[in-house]
Amino acid sequence: VIWCFLYALYTQLYIAGALIALFVEVNSVTLHLRLMLKLADFQSSSMYHINKFANLFTYVLFRLSTQFYLTWYIIHNYSWLDHGGYFFVTMMVMNIMIVIYFYRLLRADFFPRSKSYVGQNGTHNNNTKKFLSD
Repeated sequence: VIWCFLYALYTQLYIAGALIALFVEVNSVTLHLRLMLKLADFQSSSMYHINKFANLFTYVLFRLSTQFYLTWYIIHNYSWLDHGGYFFVTMMVMNIMIVIYFYRLLRADFFPRSKSYVGQNGTHNNNTKKFLSD
């Protein structure tokens, strides 16, 4: 993302695309609130449950739809964009990252694993903290 913003800043081209990409940051508010609530161990509070759904809503509206629009725009206007390949490759990398993060977010908040589960090597992980993997 930073490379696209630096390119727009340096060339003074594609400023509108850079502004649209800033809509992604609206979702950062709910993501950071989620992290703070987890750090405070408030996962069972009503605030965390409200934030969980707000986070899902803002993720789809501001992160996924913005990314979809920018990708669609680059694909349909590829022939006349300066350095279109650069933007296309960057968007594909970001698309993969955003979809993986969305999957992890859904899995952590809406489909949590049980406290006792069997790991890949057959051992039970009863006492491990899953904070870093969430």
